[in-house]
Amino acid sequence: MSDYSYLSKYYDSLTGNVDYDRRADFLVEKIKLQNGITVLDAGCGTGSMTKLLLERGFDLIGVDNSPEMLTIAREKNPDALLLCQDLSDLDLYGTVQCVICLQDTLNHIKDLDTVAACIDKFSLFLEQNCLLIFDINSLYKHQIVLGNNSFVLENDNVICAWRNEYNCADDSVRMQLDLFYSENGKNYLRNTEIIKEIYISQSWIEKTLDTSGFIIEEIIDGDRYIPTDDKTERIMYIARKK
Repeated sequence: MSDYSYLSKYYDSLTGNVDYDRRADFLVEKIKLQNGITVLDAGCGTGSMTKLLLERGFDLIGVDNSPEMLTIAREKNPDALLLCQDLSDLDLYGTVQCVICLQDTLNHIKDLDTVAACIDKFSLFLEQNCLLIFDINSLYKHQIVLGNNSFVLENDNVICAWRNEYNCADDSVRMQLDLFYSENGKNYLRNTEIIKEIYISQSWIEKTLDTSGFIIEEIIDGDRYIPTDDKTERIMYIARKK
């Protein structure tokens, strides 16, 4: 499985199609900015969303289990508290007023029991009547968009050959990312990262959120910010702690 040691260097350049600004504006509208609100960015990665929410007036705690990702996040966010932890073992210094967990972070967790442990931890450190906002991949995305498909991503820094293998038994997707990059501008090196994304059903999410003390307020398409439909790829849940 990937430890993101090489992918972290090129993650931002390979995800340039993500509209982080629009997502940040959406989050501000949902959270309803007030002075002193602390947001936990769970699975913050390279800290792009952390930075945008800091700029919009929130206090941020970023958590990720990849030291390489956090190194980049620290360069972007010198004023944020950044912690290297597994989300299932989350241990904060106090409570927060909002938890966000975006970019299908939960799909990258190894199994559903561990995802449930993550949601329990979110509940533990989230104050009552406050929001948990997260997204997961839809079945349509796993089966059709990712599926057994291959992609090539390329920019001035890296070429990424991305090959997927869909498992119909559990609807998971195994991704092999072969990164070709040059450190001297002449010769290319190759490194392979293996990533697995598990499938998480809506019925499982609903049951688990209820068990962890959440009420679902809204379910939307997390890319288009409209009600979900049969072409939704990213399902965003907005839940409030009871």
